[in-house]
Amino acid sequence: MAIRSGPGETGARSWAYAVSGGLAIVFGCALVFWPKLTIPVLIALFGAYALIFGFVSLIDAIDRRGSHQTWWSPLLIGLAGIVAGIFVFAFPGLAARLFLYVIAVWAIAIGLVELLFSSGSGQRLLLVVGALWIVFGLVLLANPLGGALALALVIGVFSVIEGILLLIQAFGAPFNPTGAATRS
Repeated sequence: MAIRSGPGETGARSWAYAVSGGLAIVFGCALVFWPKLTIPVLIALFGAYALIFGFVSLIDAIDRRGSHQTWWSPLLIGLAGIVAGIFVFAFPGLAARLFLYVIAVWAIAIGLVELLFSSGSGQRLLLVVGALWIVFGLVLLANPLGGALALALVIGVFSVIEGILLLIQAFGAPFNPTGAATRS
């Protein structure tokens, strides 16, 4: 299956969606299948995921800038991921206490940027992903006393859903919100 692009993109740019989607699925499955991970392991997994996701987004931004495409949204997403990842590794004790809030703020920031980008680019799947990020962040902020097991499962399920949507975007599957079957 070849990686395809969204409207106005070349297939070479969609690799960022494929890599991010694959990472999200791996991260999510690890949390779903091993939900009793200790907080330090969960924090380290998140830190690694945020850093890798951030660097992949920065590379995508640089690639887009060279081809005169919208580059600011992957740049902002990349910087948010790198800052979150560095914070987690630089201050693990504080990160353990603030873990939920770091993830929630990061999720809301990514969601807002993806909503802004999707509205200007016509990429409806990014609109769905952006809305999911925002809902996820708000749910975490609304229930900060939730258990570590529930948090791991919520993050895991959300990451798998996000990963699937990003892979659909990368491989160019048609998105039809009415549910009617479409043929390419």
